[in-house]
Amino acid sequence: MNNKYLLEKYDSLISEIQNPQKISPEYLSQLLNNEAPQSQIIYEVSLANKKQQVKISEGINSLHPLAPVFKNSQTQLSEEVLQWIPKIQEQLQIKEGNYNCFWDKERAVLYVIVNSKFENLSYENLFLCYCNWVLKKELVRNKIRIKETISSLTSRDKIQYYIQKKQINTQCLLSKLASKIKPETICDLYKICYNNIELDCLKLTYQSVEKLIRYLEIEHYQYLDKNGKAPYKTILETGKKIAPQYKQICSYCNQSQPDAKIVNIINDNLSKIIEPQLSYTVTYEELNYTIEFTTKLLQLINSKEDANFLITHLLLLNFNSFDFFDYYTDIIIKDLEKQPSEIGQIKLLYKYLKSTNQKQLHIQSKLIHNLPSTKEQIVAWIEEEIHYLNQKRLLEPYQPVKRENQEVNDKIQTGLSVPQLSYFFGLLIQTGIIQPKTQRAVFRFIANNFRTKITETISVDSINSKYYNVETATKMAVREKIIELLNLSKL
Repeated sequence: MNNKYLLEKYDSLISEIQNPQKISPEYLSQLLNNEAPQSQIIYEVSLANKKQQVKISEGINSLHPLAPVFKNSQTQLSEEVLQWIPKIQEQLQIKEGNYNCFWDKERAVLYVIVNSKFENLSYENLFLCYCNWVLKKELVRNKIRIKETISSLTSRDKIQYYIQKKQINTQCLLSKLASKIKPETICDLYKICYNNIELDCLKLTYQSVEKLIRYLEIEHYQYLDKNGKAPYKTILETGKKIAPQYKQICSYCNQSQPDAKIVNIINDNLSKIIEPQLSYTVTYEELNYTIEFTTKLLQLINSKEDANFLITHLLLLNFNSFDFFDYYTDIIIKDLEKQPSEIGQIKLLYKYLKSTNQKQLHIQSKLIHNLPSTKEQIVAWIEEEIHYLNQKRLLEPYQPVKRENQEVNDKIQTGLSVPQLSYFFGLLIQTGIIQPKTQRAVFRFIANNFRTKITETISVDSINSKYYNVETATKMAVREKIIELLNLSKL
């Protein structure tokens, strides 16, 4: 089977959506009449016993994406409901035999389904019903094709390749559709706005393709690439799943008042799931870790440990974010600064190394899959610090001893640029204020003793070049400085 075939119908439908003028309403009506279920208009009826009134909603076609689904409805109506039927018939102007009724127990609502014609729909509603019907039919067909193809594959590797190929293709199509829809928020992808038929149909297509990848999640999760991007619906559902645990963790943090920084580190990472944004990319691996992390962390919180336990347990829960690594190593650095000697620092680092190595991770999965575990990162950092301090102590005896009378050659910073400095010294030579044996000696003197705001090191060749090639702007700048000197010398 051609791997691209599954999505060909979606691609052709997208083309139709973006060029609806090419499809006449007569063609759509005929197509739906020939192939789709009977056109029906669904009315939602609310019964008000006290006021002896019925409230009937605006009718909606049964193929419309927002048409109600009758899950827990019954056709057998009670005597209390039957007494309202004549009044409903009168208001809707319908005849016996041209409609059916369903009673929704949970909502206490009566649905009246009236036979209708697709020709009576506006073109916008007709096209919307057409898209919804095509997408529903295609989703069912694709599920059957996937199931048939997998049953014909002879090895696990072939199945995994096939599933991951479909995963990549559907995710690419979702990204393509999102770029056409241009939603401001994730919720915009699932809202039908009615005033833009093209946009509504693109959203329906997006939702249908997303249902296809979620079918792969449910039926063939073990074959998916866990480092692939998870669909927004899956992220939203995971967020709802961990929300109660997240609230309990936040409540604990508010009561025990641990270090605000460590709380922010937790919140910043969990917010990608709790409050997902279009700009976030969340993988299946991250979703799995987040579920396991919140469950384990809440168990540890309920064990009534002291407030400082959060730091240790984020290490044990493999919370390998850069922020937590920096936070943890900063704690060690602060402890090292309290030690009076390097020997004391090395001893303390070995103590941390022993303690970290002996800790057993509660979670083997990681927050960031392509980084080493938190334990590995911390151990490597401690070992590097120990190595550095040991090497430093070994090299100290070989450091040259500085003589007490040795002068430190501190360069003088000047407010002049290199061209201005070379021109100014040229003026000093021309006026006889300084009388060097050679001009080269002056150039070396400037290079050895001056630095500018821009450069720490001035080369002799640079001064030599600027000395013999003076620009007008350089002359004017130095002239202004000399005028300042003259003003300062006034009696």
